Amino acid sequence: MTTIMLAPQTALKLTEMAIREGWDENTLADALLAEVLEARNQDFMETLKGIERGRQAYTEGRSRRLSECVSDVLQRRQERDAAHAKETNDRSWEIYFRLRPQIETPETIGKLLLLDLNSGDYEIANDELGFNAVATLRERHSDVDAFGMRIGYKTSVSFCGDLERLPE
Repeated sequence: MTTIMLAPQTALKLTEMAIREGWDENTLADALLAEVLEARNQDFMETLKGIERGRQAYTEGRSRRLSECVSDVLQRRQERDAAHAKETNDRSWEIYFRLRPQIETPETIGKLLLLDLNSGDYEIANDELGFNAVATLRERHSDVDAFGMRIGYKTSVSFCGDLERLPE
């Protein structure tokens, strides 16, 4: 029998798990370690097989240059990101125009609006960057996907000084 020293936090987690699942600590530790070692061994064997398939493809002339592969991956990522940006933009404006009668008042024009794109919930920021509003949304929705907009304007910021108002 081999003795393995565990960090106190790990030992505590093992004890809690053994109690919760009704196992003896040593039996549970052995089972968990065996499972991890088997998974690591399978990963290693799959890696070796992948290397062998790559070597075989290279030998048979069925391989491409790394630069071509990277270029393809970057192209697909760029297309995916562009599609996601359009979806995010469309969803944010959909929510904004649905809420517009409630939120666009003389007191709120120009304030930062934080939308949760998942739930459609919103918060009007009382600070310039919206940190408090995001925190408030996060308290209500743990999976918040926040998107900031300037109430009454087409954009949230301007690099040339003037923000363009939304038409009435």
